[in-house]
Amino acid sequence: MARVLFIFIDGVGIPPKPVFENIPLFSPGLNEYPRELPREGLAVAADARLGIPGLPQSATGQSTLITGVNAPAIMGRHVSGFPGPTLKTLIGKRGLFQRLQVKGIPRERLCFANAFRPIFFQKPRARVSASTFHALSAGVPLATLKDVSEGRALYHDFTNRPLINQGYPLPLLSPCQAGKVLARLTQKHTFTFYEYFLTDLAGHRRNFPMATRLLRDLEEMLFSTLDHLTLDETTVIVASDHGNIEDLERSPHTTNPVPVMAWGREKEKILRVKSIQDVPLLAEEILTLKGLHLTAMPTSVTPASLHKPITRTTSP
Repeated sequence: MARVLFIFIDGVGIPPKPVFENIPLFSPGLNEYPRELPREGLAVAADARLGIPGLPQSATGQSTLITGVNAPAIMGRHVSGFPGPTLKTLIGKRGLFQRLQVKGIPRERLCFANAFRPIFFQKPRARVSASTFHALSAGVPLATLKDVSEGRALYHDFTNRPLINQGYPLPLLSPCQAGKVLARLTQKHTFTFYEYFLTDLAGHRRNFPMATRLLRDLEEMLFSTLDHLTLDETTVIVASDHGNIEDLERSPHTTNPVPVMAWGREKEKILRVKSIQDVPLLAEEILTLKGLHLTAMPTSVTPASLHKPITRTTSP
């Protein structure tokens, strides 16, 4: 059975020259891409600008990573923060969780690995991240802190440190322990999605010690995840939405390309990725059930066309 783990890391671009030392996954500069990675992985540099002037932003970048549709082109600009009505419609119609269900993958085989505090459920928010809306709109359950305590989910800070500081009775996890949890979730599902956004926060704060620590922890967590997975059945994909943390001399995002990394069963397919728009289509292709074939998202999508249903397709 094919499985995909998709780890979205917010705000990590590829610098022209190396910035961080001794962090193999994140240290190299652009001239070293495409490249091989530790644990027999591969990485390519992907365009995050998508043909639209200006600095790539979170709402449109993440919507693109989730849908395979050029969200900035639909909006006519890069949109920051959380998705509004048009992007929510895009995600609700074209998101990976939705499309995989159309392709025949049961909802219970889909996992959004991020957990949320009780206040999120007590006081629902009108504005949520693209990935959170992705799960909500597809009926994929949101995990709670009880799930974290029982090893069935991870908080966005996978160590649980901020939650412990707030008084929640949770274990302090090392990056290695968090990676083991994520691997276990991946083994139990066909498609697992995990979001990590502290990297973008470090970039906006221009905090080099924080950035270095987060990238080291991320690398350790990723290696642990890989070490606890059966990679002949699983493909691990790591991608970002835009640059930021690689240029701490400035607070805004960057126009740098972003890394897309892959390990496991179908890792060579990552070499076909040219932009972040390609990443979700690749994940869908890997998971396409026998007898079905991938129907690529149209290159020119308008807000009106988002209301057209996705139909089940079969191979001739």
